Amino acid sequence: MGVLAFRGQITMTEEAFALLSSAEQELFVHYPLWTTIVYGIAVIAGFLGAIILLMNKKSSQINFHTFTTHYSNPNAT
Repeated sequence: MGVLAFRGQITMTEEAFALLSSAEQELFVHYPLWTTIVYGIAVIAGFLGAIILLMNKKSSQINFHTFTTHYSNPNAT
């Protein structure tokens, strides 16, 4: 959803912009460029992180099991 929301924000047409309320239009006009850049970086990082987690699902489960076993029982070796 984040990727689609970001795409919709940066590719908004004039017709879609006209449908916004005056307060929303004012917000979009005065939105600093750096916030859009940071938002884009965060969206891309989150998307890539989700893909990596899906690719490494089996290894993530093994690591999680090892982590929880070790830290739930400090006497375990």
